Amino acid sequence: MNIAICDDMIDVLSMLNEYTQKFVEKEKIKSDIYLYNNGADLVNENIIFDIVLLDIEMEPLNGIETAIKLKNQKINTIIIFITGYKEFYHNAFKVHAFDYILKPLSEASINRVLDDAFNFIEFQNKKNIIYIKTDSGYFDFEINNIYYFEFISRKVKVKTVKDEYYITSSIHKIYDMVQDFDFLMPHKSFIVNLKHIKSIKGNNIYMIDNNVIPLAQKQASAFRSKFQDFLQDTFYLI
Repeated sequence: MNIAICDDMIDVLSMLNEYTQKFVEKEKIKSDIYLYNNGADLVNENIIFDIVLLDIEMEPLNGIETAIKLKNQKINTIIIFITGYKEFYHNAFKVHAFDYILKPLSEASINRVLDDAFNFIEFQNKKNIIYIKTDSGYFDFEINNIYYFEFISRKVKVKTVKDEYYITSSIHKIYDMVQDFDFLMPHKSFIVNLKHIKSIKGNNIYMIDNNVIPLAQKQASAFRSKFQDFLQDTFYLI
């Protein structure tokens, strides 16, 4: 799990880090925790975060603005807001935060929210596992960790968060396997995970790992429409 904590107050950042470290150690959750004291550095980081603990009252980029920018990059990230003011609740709901923690912080309140978040992730992951035979053997793939499939040199490349794998198969057989998990074919040689699209410009699809996938002209209109539907249906995730 990748966890980001962002707060412009060093003492609060340290406390959040301490409580989060204790929680993941107690629950035996393998996690990397990244600390940021401003929203800009968090937004510009090239890491897929599972959970982000995000202070609302920051400058110059506040937590709401930071969350909106994250939403455009990392659809499936869980956002947990940290705030000292109840009046920020309404704005938090606008960006569909997973939950929020009120200051002054307590270990109990942080543990409660983190427990809910990890339970949600575990539930989602159990539903989103596929079992594929690659040229290196059989592997369990978490759907959320797959960026795209590419048909190349008579094989299908699987590009994941950590590595690349090759499958002796047709691209259409792979599509039959994954199309119910928010994958679409923008081109006859590609299948992309909609969760990992950063933006679409012209006939190019920009992925969050900085790869560029071609969008066939004949597919463009239908693909853009389905992608917009996907964004609306999954807006609650961040």
